[in-house]
Amino acid sequence: MLTLMTLEASSQRFRQTQFSIVDLAGAERQKKTQTNGARLNEAMSINKDLMVLGHCLRDLRYNQLHAKGAQKVPPFRDSRITMLFRDYLSGGRGTCIVIAAVSPRAADQVGTL
Repeated sequence: MLTLMTLEASSQRFRQTQFSIVDLAGAERQKKTQTNGARLNEAMSINKDLMVLGHCLRDLRYNQLHAKGAQKVPPFRDSRITMLFRDYLSGGRGTCIVIAAVSPRAADQVGTL
């Protein structure tokens, strides 16, 4: 996490900006990479975090499209990453940008989608 403090010249007030970068590399298929042991556990954890992130984004989008009474509760507590970025994902504290590396190879299509 990187924190940047800037001074606004017009108001003479400090503004704090935080940058958090999470690398979810390692989310691949076990059969293809033949991982085992600690690396397999890490890959399984990353895949779980990605699945929970997808569920949270799906529920947040659902809530944007439906009335207050019909809203879903995103499963932020199911993953450490979604708990960490909860305020950013729901729009309460800032903006969240997701950058995804997508493989153009036909052999990687199933893992990419």
